[in-house]
Amino acid sequence: MLATPGKATVGLPSFRLHRRPRRLGRAMIVLVLLVGAAELVVRFWPRTPPIPRPPRAQLPGALPRLKGLPQLLAPHQRGLFRGELYETNSRGIRDREYAVPKPDGVFRVVVTGGSNVMGSSVAAEETYAARLEEALADREEPRFEVVNVALSGLNLSHALDRLETKGVPYQPDLIVYGFNVTDIKLGDLYRKSLARKVRKGREPSRSALLEAMRSGLEEWNEIQAAPGTRPAEFQENYFENEAVWRAYQEQLDRLAAIGAREGACVLVLVHTEPRSLHAFHPYQVVYDRVASAVRDRGMMVALSRDLYEGEDPRSLWASAVDPHANERSHEILEQALRRGLVGLPAACWKGAGPPL
Repeated sequence: MLATPGKATVGLPSFRLHRRPRRLGRAMIVLVLLVGAAELVVRFWPRTPPIPRPPRAQLPGALPRLKGLPQLLAPHQRGLFRGELYETNSRGIRDREYAVPKPDGVFRVVVTGGSNVMGSSVAAEETYAARLEEALADREEPRFEVVNVALSGLNLSHALDRLETKGVPYQPDLIVYGFNVTDIKLGDLYRKSLARKVRKGREPSRSALLEAMRSGLEEWNEIQAAPGTRPAEFQENYFENEAVWRAYQEQLDRLAAIGAREGACVLVLVHTEPRSLHAFHPYQVVYDRVASAVRDRGMMVALSRDLYEGEDPRSLWASAVDPHANERSHEILEQALRRGLVGLPAACWKGAGPPL
């Protein structure tokens, strides 16, 4: 029927308005299907399975939970720390008893550092210091002993205090300092800029797609050393905070002096941060600067970065929210330490010869 001149046509605009919700609904359905398909693809995409943890010994439930340095420092301590058995000897270190003074025919390696050296979140026998001693156990003359005086929560200054008070009495023939990027946190000189929301690990999302997107964004920000990220904070302190870098170098001088005083070579094992383990690793510039400063003081360096190539970072963490080195990471660090020991000058072995 033709429209009467002068009158508005009805029906057609109403028909168009009804079609818009239909198109919007179809678009939403397609979007939901695409997101669902992406979630399935990400969830079932083949990936390297996580490395299984070794079977743990059954721990008595009555053991006290240890918190804070006073409890970790105590001699003959026995309790649980970060879910693992924590025991100290008569001198307050997380290791077995060693004879003092050092017996004849013994070559002693004393290891110092912070939480990853001590073995936070792993059993004592899984630390790279304990692994190294086990690997050297077959040697009869000289007999090699590896004493671990490291303690959780220490910066380099505190680690050297620990070395002097706990390690030196064991009469070291070789000193190993396990370097971690956090070791530059020297009191008020250190500048904090890390965003509060990333100061602690986060629980992974239940959605594989969302987790992949979040992890990708976090890694991109770390590669770029975006403000508020861990790499940005550490790069600022190692390269722009002259006061803290000068204080850190003074501690390296102190480490070299301890080695010279005790007649022991010093090897610095550079730990690799288990994040962004590819060509754009944002902490490499820090390792290079520290390694250069160590060599300038006549000490040796063992690097570990290349041994982490191709590893899934989170498979090296103690848990999804705990980035401390797990058993696999300690295994890699032991390989790096072994390589460093082989490269030491012959004089460091005091006639014993390289053990590996």
